[in-house]
Amino acid sequence: MTGDKRRRVDGAHRRALGAIAALLALSAVVGSCTWMPAAVNPVEWYKGAKGLVSGDNKQAPPANSAVKPMPGADKPFPSLSTVPERPTAEQRQRAAAERERVASTLAADRAEARYSDDVI
Repeated sequence: MTGDKRRRVDGAHRRALGAIAALLALSAVVGSCTWMPAAVNPVEWYKGAKGLVSGDNKQAPPANSAVKPMPGADKPFPSLSTVPERPTAEQRQRAAAERERVASTLAADRAEARYSDDVI
């Protein structure tokens, strides 16, 4: 009889400890949600969508924002029907000579490269 009672008490203690451990783990997970960045926070998504729908979007980008406009965004889209003329034979020869000059310069730079054992 005492063995059964002791097993029941041990089982109850284990369940209680398991419940406490689960509660601690749950509180740690829920508590970590407060440190979530706005980009992945569903609450911020809701606020942004609500502002867009109602027209109350009060979020303005900061004045010193690092976001710069895309180059050429203020220019009209180029007409694809206008294609430049094909280069002449002389222009192709000059371009080939320029490529050869650059390639030989790069090869010389590579051959003259010196390496150091110093940690930079």
